[in-house]
Amino acid sequence: YKKMFSTSPISDVIAARITMSKKLLRNPNLTVSEVADLSGYTNDVHFMRQFKKKTGITPSEYRKKHLPAQ
Repeated sequence: YKKMFSTSPISDVIAARITMSKKLLRNPNLTVSEVADLSGYTNDVHFMRQFKKKTGITPSEYRKKHLPAQ
């Protein structure tokens, strides 16, 4: 897998989960906890840590930055 795609399987899964969570965070009707669950995480804290590690900001900060002003 690593030779073929230049990444480990788990890194690929994490990247896909983060991509999905970014899309879901644009929905103001979902809580961060619901986004974590829908993205495949069973632990909210683990999701938040991993999201921040990969994006540099927390899920809440991402949401504020990417939701249209009301």
